[in-house]
This record gives sequence, C-alpha cells and structure tokens, in this order.
Amino acid sequence: MTPVEFIARHDVRGALARAAAAYEGPVDHHWYEPVWDRQLQEIATLIESGETELLRVVDRIRASPEKRNVFTDVDERLWFGERLRMNRVLRSHLRHALINAVLYDACRDETESVVELGAGNGINLFEFWLTASPRRARYLAFEIASTGRLCTELMATLEPSMHVSAHAFDYRTPDYALIPNGQQHMLVFTTSSIEQVAELPRAVIDDLLGKADAVSGVHFEPVGWQLPEQDNPAHRRLCTNRGYNQNFWSLLTEFQQAGRIAIDRTVVNIYGRINHPTTLIEWHKLP
Repeated sequence: MTPVEFIARHDVRGALARAAAAYEGPVDHHWYEPVWDRQLQEIATLIESGETELLRVVDRIRASPEKRNVFTDVDERLWFGERLRMNRVLRSHLRHALINAVLYDACRDETESVVELGAGNGINLFEFWLTASPRRARYLAFEIASTGRLCTELMATLEPSMHVSAHAFDYRTPDYALIPNGQQHMLVFTTSSIEQVAELPRAVIDDLLGKADAVSGVHFEPVGWQLPEQDNPAHRRLCTNRGYNQNFWSLLTEFQQAGRIAIDRTVVNIYGRINHPTTLIEWHKLP
C-alpha cells in the first residue's frame, strides 16, 4: 500500500471534518488535527519520493529548512535554570538528546512497554527507538488526534522490527485497556501534553499503576510553577490565562502521600522559553 493509498483508506478528510464538528475547546492550543494532517501529508510525500529509512524521515520531519540555518533565530532560552543564547538547531538537538537520555535511564532490562501519553505524531517514540531504547519492548502512542495517530502508523511502516502502535486517548477520560496487564516494568512519559488539560482526573495516574509490577513515570511539562517552593507568578498567570494544567503536581503528591508512588526527581526550568519553561518530574510505583 502506498502512502497515498494509506491516507485515502483512512478517510483523513472525513476525519478532519468530523473532528471539527465535534470539537469543543480553544483552538489556539488544543486543536491539533490540522497540524498533524499537514505532517501526515509531508511524511507521505517523503516516502513517495523514495525516502525509506526511518532515521531520514524523522530528521526531515523534525527540522524544517529554516531550522537548519545555525545563524538565524538566536534567542535566550533556559537550560537547567541558566539563561543561554542559542539557535533552533542547538536547542532542538540538546532537548531531544536530553529526553532520550532520561528515558534510557528510566528503562530496565525487563521493560516490556514504553508508553507516551499525548504522543502527537509519535516522533518522540521513533527518536527514542533510534537511540539506545529497549529493542524487545512494545511502543504505544496514545493520542487524541486521529491524524497524529496516522502519522505514527505511517512512519511505523518504515521500521517493521519496531513493535509500535497508536491508540485513541483523551486525558479527560483515560482508557488504558489496550496496555497489556501483568507486565514486569512499564515506562510512561509525556512531553508538553499534560499541560493541555487544565484538571487531570486521578485515573490518569491511578489506572496506570495496575498495568505492571513496576511503573516508571517521566514528564517534561511546564508545571514548575505548581511546586510550592518554586512559585512563579508570571508563569502561573500565563498558564491560568491559557487554560493550561493546574493540578499535575498536586495529583502526584497526593499519590505519594498515599504511599502509591515515590517522586524521585524534579528539575525545575530544565529547558524552554523564559516565560514558559519546562520542568522534569520522575516517579516510580511503590510495591
């Protein structure tokens, strides 16, 4: 099946129309169907042009031509709390190398599943696969946007040895039925997706804990202002005004106080924009 046939088979145009009709929420930061649709078309075009290696397609999708110019778009960003001037090329490579390193550190020999919640087009999972990720693990992309899931499925055709699948997912009504039960160890991670839901239900964490004997969570999210000792009024106002998440830290601390999980590491303002920095939070399930 060619990429064009793949897209036609899944009725992408119809899916976009149905999603637009059903969608409720502010378009500015919740509406991703058209974004991933554009990338789906780009992935299809690349494959049709003869690109058959996952690494090359991931690199082409990740870095647009303007992002490859190391002499443009230099601005001030945070890196481990320090202000540094860097361009798009440098900060993109640093960010993704850091994410992959943290994910690798969270994996074990017995890791059976790597799950990304709010996976978008799935590119984070593919980038991790292309590094030192567990080869025998299954990779699950949970994503609300149908076109994002199709991006994952289309790129997956380039790497038959990777056990990857994409599944519909909504943080507001989380359903993990398609994650296998009885695993030894499962890694769950997010990158700037939890922020899109103002109030997360307890089930987002609670329903994950029963899936494996050991569960590790890794989150790169702009929630540092939620930590009591790190209150950032400007960042708090920005997140409140935009309807970004308000309760992730309180949810994790609730589970920790109940003896369900242990929060292992928090690195506030690990990277990102000055006014909207990302914080790393890692936790693991307690016996």
